[in-house]
Amino acid sequence: AGRRAGERMKKNEAEAGMEDDCCSFPHPEASNYCHICTRKATAANPALSCANLHKLSSACRKIVCRVCVEAFRLAEDFEAARGKAAGWMCAHCKDECPRSSHCHAYAKKNASIQLQKRAMGMHH
Repeated sequence: AGRRAGERMKKNEAEAGMEDDCCSFPHPEASNYCHICTRKATAANPALSCANLHKLSSACRKIVCRVCVEAFRLAEDFEAARGKAAGWMCAHCKDECPRSSHCHAYAKKNASIQLQKRAMGMHH
C-alpha cells in the first residue's frame, strides 16, 4: 500500500506539472503547529498561514500563532494579516526567524550531529 501511495503521489505531481525534485507538496495544507513556539493553533490562539502556501515551486506550510506574531511583532495588525488578500509572509520565508523557532533548533541539532559524526570518523 505504501508503494502505491508513493506512486500516486508521483503521478499527482506529474499531473500538476511539478518536477520530481520539487520541494512542494501536491496538495499543500498549513501546519497545525506554530513554527516558533510549537503551540497548536486553536480558536483561542489562532494563527497566520504563510502566503507562500500555494506556490508550486516552494510551498511553505508554516503558521505562526497570535501569541508569537504579537510577541515578535511579525504583523502590524493580526486580524488584518489574517485576511486571504493580505498576503502575509512568514518570518521563515523572509529569513527572519527568531532564535526560538523550529528552524534554528533543527539547525543547531543537525550541526551537533555532524560534529559527533566527524569526531567518530563517520563523515562522508
